[in-house]
Amino acid sequence: MAARDLAARPTQTATARPPAAQPVAAPAEPASARVPQRASAAQDPRKPQKATRSTGAAWIAFSAPAVTVGGQLFAFQILSGTWSVILGVVVGSVFWLDRSISDERDQDGLSVVGFLLAVLVAVAATIVLLWAPGVPWWVGIVALMLTTPVFVWVSMCLARVFTAVARAKEAAFVANGSGMAAGVTTGSLLLARTDLGVLVPVLGGLLIWAVAGLGVSLLLPADRR
Repeated sequence: MAARDLAARPTQTATARPPAAQPVAAPAEPASARVPQRASAAQDPRKPQKATRSTGAAWIAFSAPAVTVGGQLFAFQILSGTWSVILGVVVGSVFWLDRSISDERDQDGLSVVGFLLAVLVAVAATIVLLWAPGVPWWVGIVALMLTTPVFVWVSMCLARVFTAVARAKEAAFVANGSGMAAGVTTGSLLLARTDLGVLVPVLGGLLIWAVAGLGVSLLLPADRR
């Protein structure tokens, strides 16, 4: 009898198992606790926010080319006051539109209108050289091939200077556009209305490009975030 009891005890011990523990559901996080986390994520300084473009920069992008181009045409007595104002408004509107479609991340400083202006200058220089008496035809072809790359190279060099002195990221192409418009106008008028040759108008145009671009860079307001 005792042997049977001893043989039955392990079986009873093995069969008597404690009930399995039921999984406890994690408490749901209240909605109010998630709001500060979202707010802190939005204010995370490690996530840069895109700067918004200011209205003052838009006015400068419009007025600087309008004044420099229209003012020079009136000063050199190419157009009357009314037509100088009209052409200045048209030029300013073109560069204002160019500023609105340009990307501030482009650090080469040459926008769409700036590149088209460089191509236009190259074509105009080629036509003048081909029709100029005593100038070989190949000089015009060389001018056509080199003018646009030179414009791009000068634009990239000046863009670094404009970006270094400006407080706005979009200074690279706004200042380059305004300076290029002023410089091309100055060089063209000096070449057409004076007897200074070719080198002096070209250097004068580059100087006006740099000076006008620096002025616009300093006038541009700082980026707003």
